[in-house]
This record gives sequence, C-alpha cells and structure tokens, in this order.
Amino acid sequence: MRAVVGVVVLALVASACGGGGRRSHGEFMHAAGRICREANDRFAQVDIVRPTADRAAAALTEVLEIGAAAMRDLRRVKPPKGDERDVAA
Repeated sequence: MRAVVGVVVLALVASACGGGGRRSHGEFMHAAGRICREANDRFAQVDIVRPTADRAAAALTEVLEIGAAAMRDLRRVKPPKGDERDVAA
C-alpha cells in the first residue's frame, strides 16, 4: 500500500513543477530527483504495517503532508527553457 500511495503522490508531485531560478536540464533533473528521493525516504518511514484505524488515519495524514511538502519544493524548481511544456503536461 505504501508503494501505491507513494507512486500516486509522486505522480502528482512530478506534474506540479515550476517557480524558482532557471537551471540547465541536468540541474533541473538533479534537483527534482533529490526532492523526490527525500520524499521517498520519508514515505518509507511511515508506519503502515497492520495499523489500527487511528494509526491508519495518522499515517494517511503523514503521507499527505510529505507529498504536499515535496510539491511545494518542486514548484520552486523552475524548469529550463525548452522543458517548460513537458513539465507542465
């Protein structure tokens, strides 16, 4: 389940890039990859093994907060000219 939630959140995160200073394509990919790796590391620490109802709700909240933080960070990474259409898609 954690993998599915992580993939969904990361798909949303990946589609929400923009803002910040211009970078080369490689710098952009490196910065975005770092943000996603950090989010994945945090997702992996969320305890969802046989959770109680209360713990499941807390875990979902935690996952949503991690995803929202990653989206905010990714929006600050402005894609290089020429990559803008691909990132906006």
